[in-house]
Amino acid sequence: MKVLFTKRNYAPLGGSESLAYQWATRLAARGHDVRVVCGQAFDDRPRFEDRGVDVIQVKPRGGFLGHVADASTLVDLMRGEELERYAEDRDLIHNVGREYLDSSLGVAEELDLPIVLTPLAHPGQFHGGDTPSDFLRYQRATVITTMTDWERAWFGEQGVDPYRVITTGMGANAVRSHDGAQFRARHRIPAGASCSSACPVSTAR
Repeated sequence: MKVLFTKRNYAPLGGSESLAYQWATRLAARGHDVRVVCGQAFDDRPRFEDRGVDVIQVKPRGGFLGHVADASTLVDLMRGEELERYAEDRDLIHNVGREYLDSSLGVAEELDLPIVLTPLAHPGQFHGGDTPSDFLRYQRATVITTMTDWERAWFGEQGVDPYRVITTGMGANAVRSHDGAQFRARHRIPAGASCSSACPVSTAR
């Protein structure tokens, strides 16, 4: 299958970032043709391959101010024509974390592609993905994935068709080792630096 992931930041560290990274690299390891279009992958190259994944960094619209606004995650400044170009040969689009959600939905509809959403909503928080306009977006998805059954039920309560909501669990972020020192060395985290709660493993501290 030819899959396109859309994400603002794509990296092995972080919360939604590492979730997208694990999905992409593990699908590639299983023989799927995986591409990621993102705003930032923390690499100087605009396009490169990482663990079998074709990673493309697309600068947001609006120059420097657009870059600053895009980093806030409050607006979607993905270049739609660029995203469409990289999606044309795909079988599926998968958006993680609601970043570039509008442009991903628009391109999927324009190209008549199925789209999977992993919203990672945080009900009750600012920009938490739980407004009426958010649910109108979710209803346009082919499938929504959630990490817990509670989330799945919550989407159903908000009017999203429960047959299109699938609980995947939290395993995609799991690591193979609980060796914190090894984890720090692999990701070049200094011994004295603290790891945030968004780190994929709590044993890295």
